[in-house]
Amino acid sequence: MNKLNEDVNKIFNLINEELKSLSKIAQIVLIGGQLGVYHLGEEEYRKTHDIDVIHNYDDKYFIELLSQYGIEQVGVMQLPPYEDLTDENNCEVISYSNLQVLIPDIEMFAVSKLMTTRGKDLNDLESTNLLKFCDKKRLIKLIDEYKRYSIDKDHSDINFKKLEQLLSELW
Repeated sequence: MNKLNEDVNKIFNLINEELKSLSKIAQIVLIGGQLGVYHLGEEEYRKTHDIDVIHNYDDKYFIELLSQYGIEQVGVMQLPPYEDLTDENNCEVISYSNLQVLIPDIEMFAVSKLMTTRGKDLNDLESTNLLKFCDKKRLIKLIDEYKRYSIDKDHSDINFKKLEQLLSELW
């Protein structure tokens, strides 16, 4: 079942039609607020109007096409790495004829929030049920794996340092 916000789904359909007319195919990974809405619903996750994605294309036309529809290409996302976000074990795929939208699972989404020092991400972890819906063992395993690669792992404000407290407040 496609749980995308109706407006987001329409935009992806329009991009798909553009790609089809050019006989091009593309794959994007949904991240950010719309991924939160996808997993938790519009009532639970803060309303966001932007659509953030990552991809590995350097096709100028494709990048302009995304921008034309208000889709923001996020340049840098430290962790989880792109390869893990696109691994079939970590995401589901919404397929249009010429566009694939990869939807990272809820643990990958939580990791993306835990591996930053941004207060907005910490607030999302504290004020939503994001962590409650995660597989706790898998989440901890992923954090243990990724923190070895984090350039911010020693930063006092990195969100994964608050994971134990956040989880204890849930149960």
